Amino acid sequence: GHTEVEVAGKEATCTEAGLTEGKKCSVCGVETVAQTEVVAKGHSFAEGKCTVCGADDPDYVAPEQPAEPVTVTLNVKDAAAANGWGSSANNLKNAYAIDENISISVAGGSNSGKFYTDHLRIYATDSPAGSITLTAKEGYKIKSVSFKLVTGTYAFLQLDGATITNEQVVELDASTVKFNTVKNGSDGKQVRVIAVTVTYVAE
Repeated sequence: GHTEVEVAGKEATCTEAGLTEGKKCSVCGVETVAQTEVVAKGHSFAEGKCTVCGADDPDYVAPEQPAEPVTVTLNVKDAAAANGWGSSANNLKNAYAIDENISISVAGGSNSGKFYTDHLRIYATDSPAGSITLTAKEGYKIKSVSFKLVTGTYAFLQLDGATITNEQVVELDASTVKFNTVKNGSDGKQVRVIAVTVTYVAE
């Protein structure tokens, strides 16, 4: 009779078939228990990788990552120096580009949008009352706005009836936003804007 010895099997992998254990005669080499093929296991993908062998999933599409926010600031004094703004006319009657994606404009009567020393003045007593509009280019959304203001007994900026204070961060999700001016008593006729900071994202 034969003298049997074990023949080691081979574990199947994700891509290669395996073999079961077998037996053969150690004297004559005759196979007494045949080995059979074990089919490859195939990959088990999760989030673009095989959890067993680490192979990349060729069909994986990574989820879109949220766009990184961009923050830009219009410093009125610097912009005035660069563009020759003065106190004789509305310097922002036409939209002014803070950067390639965000623009600002000032509407109102003949006094609004004039530059003095380090700030723009927007008059609540103009007819119509002065306002500031920020607009994002198509494909972008404004996420927040804040104004650095000359503080004192001046007029108020408002958004949807809510008063905006100095350097208050107004959270938004809009392609355009308009801030209106409102008188502060009998003397507070104008809002004085030193700087405007806008944070926006690509949609």
